Amino acid sequence: RREAIIQPDQLTAVAIFVRVVDERGFSSAARALGLSTSYVSRQLSALESRLGVRLLNRSTRRQSLTPVGALFYRNCSSILAQLEEAELAVTQLQTVPRGLLRISAPVTFGERFVAPVLAQFMADHEQLEVELQLEDRDVDPNEGGFDLVIRAGMGANGVPGLLDHHICPMRRVLVARPEYLHERGIPHDLNELEGHATLALSSSNTDAVWDLEALGVPIKQAVTPEFQASSKRALRLACLAGRGIAFLPDWLVGIDLKHGHLERVLPHVSGPTPGVFAVYPEHKHLSARVRLFVACMANSFTEGPDWAIDPLPSPNVEPPTDHP
Repeated sequence: RREAIIQPDQLTAVAIFVRVVDERGFSSAARALGLSTSYVSRQLSALESRLGVRLLNRSTRRQSLTPVGALFYRNCSSILAQLEEAELAVTQLQTVPRGLLRISAPVTFGERFVAPVLAQFMADHEQLEVELQLEDRDVDPNEGGFDLVIRAGMGANGVPGLLDHHICPMRRVLVARPEYLHERGIPHDLNELEGHATLALSSSNTDAVWDLEALGVPIKQAVTPEFQASSKRALRLACLAGRGIAFLPDWLVGIDLKHGHLERVLPHVSGPTPGVFAVYPEHKHLSARVRLFVACMANSFTEGPDWAIDPLPSPNVEPPTDHP
């Protein structure tokens, strides 16, 4: 009797085939898996060659399943779902984080707050490997195979398949150098911002729009910045140099405010305050390395963040165990 043995590369090819069908294309599947399009194409061709059948009809614009490909897809999807369920069942029993933990975070926030927590987390859990990628964009946790993404200002936003956990409070505020306000005057309402130099994140338009709130009322304030930069750190430095008024997160300027290097402008005005979140794929929420690191990150702010400029509600620091 001949026994069929599934090799690891065969399982990889099957998983790639299913993702190509789900994503409706080689390029989108490659992006979702963090692989090159050429690698995805080669794996699928090798799978078809091994099976001796054509699974997909290819054209320059789209791919479609052949009849035998549709049957193979249904069976493979069921098998992969069972494998995922089996992995989750085992993961629930884990209490010690191990393996590779891949995290994405904003550059400045990640350097200042995530990296120190990670260093201690690794010291406490020697079986863990960590990869921290810092970039200032809204990263999809599934992109590149991240276990979790730290987002400052937004959570999962109801995206199917994603969960989030509140790490700490955050708000954005208008700030300026005291010497600048002494020279140019203190604005008492938003209309008076027109007579001031403003500093804003780079935009494709000449004008920038600040999403503000005044006494709970949302306001879109258009400004014509005299200085634009793609980095919040650069805006902070320009603000500290007395170049104008900036709209920045409190975690970046809170210490400057406490030490008197910057002052609040229009203190009754701020940005929406959703907070800082850990966002992760739903199937990762039972992983020990994700669960324990998220709790560790939240616990690092249990005394209240040192940048907090007003009393804010304390975050929930219980480890995430299921859907919020």
